[in-house]
Amino acid sequence: MNYLPIKKINYKIDEELALLELYHYLPVATDYSDSRGKVDGWKVMDARQSVLGNRICHDLNLNATIRYYLLTKGVEVPVHVDNNVLCSINFLLGSKHEPIVYPDYGNFKYKYAIIDTTKPHAVPASKHDRLMLRLSIKDKSYEEIVSQYEARLSNIAL
Repeated sequence: MNYLPIKKINYKIDEELALLELYHYLPVATDYSDSRGKVDGWKVMDARQSVLGNRICHDLNLNATIRYYLLTKGVEVPVHVDNNVLCSINFLLGSKHEPIVYPDYGNFKYKYAIIDTTKPHAVPASKHDRLMLRLSIKDKSYEEIVSQYEARLSNIAL
């Protein structure tokens, strides 16, 4: 089987609650910036008090940083590798989403997925705002989280 840097997941979330939380945090959002610079129009919101994010972390036994993101329409996230994050679980909110682009692997459309953030990736500009709940994982690899997710699902199904 060929390696893919993304694992689509079928984990159901309360999107209405996610949107309520995102809009609650939006007034204190800041433009994303790190040692590589700032991206105007890419808003990040610290959501460590998120009821939904903490519920997911508890359910999936994750140690994760919880954030909401708003990528304003027309803004792209250029090719990059995430700083200090081994993988993330991304929950795209709403119904219109551009794919995530991995130059070495291709384009992937998804709604909810585990993402390998150690591989170069980008998000192209869209005609719509991109709203996302993201759980950033710094202590386990993409492969470990995929295995943990699959094991957790099999335990829930029993």
